[in-house]
Amino acid sequence: MHRSLTLLLALTQLAACAWLPFGDRDSQSGNGETGNGTEEPVISVSVTGVDEEVADNIRAHVGISRSHCSVPAGILQRRASKTTSEATQALQAYGYYEAKIGIHFEPTGECHTAVIEVEPGKRMQVDRVELVIEGEAAGDDMFNHRVRNLPLQKGKALNHGDYSTTKSRIESTAAELGYLDGRFIHSELKILMDPYVAEAIIHYDSGKRYLLGEIEVIQDPAVLREDLVERLLEAPEGDRYEAAQVVAIQDRLGGSGYFREVEARPQLSAPDGRSIPVKVNVKPSERHVFSAALGFATDVGVRSRLGYTNRRWNDRGHRLGSEARLSQTEQGLSANYQIPREHPADEWLRFSAGLRREDLDTFETRVANLSVNESKRRPWRIMENRFINLTREDFEVGSEDNTVTFLIPGARWSRRVVDDELYPEQGLDLNLELRGAAEALVSETSFLRTNLHAHYLRTLPLEVRSFIRTDLGAMWVDEFRSLPPSERFFAGGDNSIRGYDFQDLGPVNDVGDVIGGRYLGIISLELEKYLTGNWGAAVFVDTGNAFGGPGENTGLKTGVGLGLRWRSPVGPVRLDLAHPLDDDDTVIRFHLRVGPDL
Repeated sequence: MHRSLTLLLALTQLAACAWLPFGDRDSQSGNGETGNGTEEPVISVSVTGVDEEVADNIRAHVGISRSHCSVPAGILQRRASKTTSEATQALQAYGYYEAKIGIHFEPTGECHTAVIEVEPGKRMQVDRVELVIEGEAAGDDMFNHRVRNLPLQKGKALNHGDYSTTKSRIESTAAELGYLDGRFIHSELKILMDPYVAEAIIHYDSGKRYLLGEIEVIQDPAVLREDLVERLLEAPEGDRYEAAQVVAIQDRLGGSGYFREVEARPQLSAPDGRSIPVKVNVKPSERHVFSAALGFATDVGVRSRLGYTNRRWNDRGHRLGSEARLSQTEQGLSANYQIPREHPADEWLRFSAGLRREDLDTFETRVANLSVNESKRRPWRIMENRFINLTREDFEVGSEDNTVTFLIPGARWSRRVVDDELYPEQGLDLNLELRGAAEALVSETSFLRTNLHAHYLRTLPLEVRSFIRTDLGAMWVDEFRSLPPSERFFAGGDNSIRGYDFQDLGPVNDVGDVIGGRYLGIISLELEKYLTGNWGAAVFVDTGNAFGGPGENTGLKTGVGLGLRWRSPVGPVRLDLAHPLDDDDTVIRFHLRVGPDL
């Protein structure tokens, strides 16, 4: 009976223990949540006497900032000594080695605020930085340029973070440039309390620089010949290794249009002697691509486009494409066949054919065209396009009505430099074209025509962007009236003189119809300023005209106006309201453009 009673009492106590709070996970979780699932508040920490950056560092280092409001004030007071030590370390990280710290706690409702009062004292300065680079990097101009302006500098206020960042930047630069065996021989930050200065000693041995090894491209599945892929890489083996080379390889393959997935991995952990192999895994993009677009441009009104491209006509990377365009003023159908050349990223041989009809207030034309075009890289990053066009054009301009045939060879040279593709702060876009025909070679008349386009962007003080644009053209022609409108010079429109219709300016005939000219001269100045985030405003003035030839010159035409700018997710949108100074019939003309600034 006694044993049974004892067993019954023990079982009763065990059952009761199951209801005790320490056995209930929901009563208080380890992450500071209360029983109802809400997070328990923590005390706030106020820091006085130092700037916000240093105060934030103190708050991040003191453990008391993570104490819950339920902690009694007595326990908080007992932690004051530890908090003082933690705050001292946070201040020393910023060079304050003589700081005085006081801590007290103020009740705020149901919680407390820890008030840390700091008298920072004098901030320590960096008196000497001894940076020694040994190994091959000592004579590497690129390496030395990248580590020239390190955060840790003599004469600056001490910040331990600058010391750590300096070492990290040296190591990362070495790794990026292929110094895989680099190491710090000696690195030390000395704190000298008597003169109250800091000295940094950093000795780094880079070792030898590795070279770019074999580049293995693994196609899954294989769709292109290896020789074409090698030309796309443009990264000859044996060059000194640089991480940027691997990124460039990935970008070139990805930007070629042949591949939808590209993953380039340098084998840093498994070098081949002094070379670093690179493995590139690629997956082909879709062969057939269809595209469609619907938009609006003030020069041509509502417009639409349908396109088709076969990205890989064969394993040599040939391409086939076609396009249909339809707008209120222009209709066209074209097809092309493209063959990659030595540098497939931008060198191509193109064969194309097309039909186009254009109906403007100034002229109407119907064109059939066959052309061959080859692009070629030239020194100073100049792209050259050589072409020969065979065109048959039926046109009406002014009182003239003619059908002509021309065989037109020519060349175009272009150079474009921008610091940002969508929103550049500095940039230059240059295009020079020379073309002509000879009556003895299938052409209606002989002519030689040149056209220069220059667009320059520079950011001025107060973040005002200035645009200067000019278009200059001139020709020699045996019989001007035999030239189709596509070879004459006209002015007016979005990219010409705003405030006037597209190609609505130039010399006129006896009844006032614009017939185009032999020369072109246009200059434009625009100032643009973004005012609130992605919205800005612009002012501009455009002036010039087309002149010369058998028609009567109409003098300089000038358009002035205001613009609204929007940095949209797909690129800049520009809305311009322009006024032609010598046209009383039109007070304001609307121009809308979407696309890169240059």
